Amino acid sequence: LLNTVWGMVAPSLLMTPFALFFLRQFFLNIPRDVEEAAMLDGAGKIRIFWRVVLPMAQGPLITIALITVVWAWKDYLWPLLIGRDESVRTVTV
Repeated sequence: LLNTVWGMVAPSLLMTPFALFFLRQFFLNIPRDVEEAAMLDGAGKIRIFWRVVLPMAQGPLITIALITVVWAWKDYLWPLLIGRDESVRTVTV
């Protein structure tokens, strides 16, 4: 994976399983009563997701976004180690 873009992207892909696990645990803990109350009010599955569940998930979504940004921010050294060829190095601002 030396001198390839995939070598630089691979560590970032490790964040995806963590985010999935984190959000899965949150969605499993949403009370079923909330969804049932929305169904009784006439909401369908998509409306329940967009109007009820997604607003409840703002905290975990912001947490995942911040953790991902911090994870990516510290990734300055990795491209220097992997991308020895100038054609695959990233531009640092």
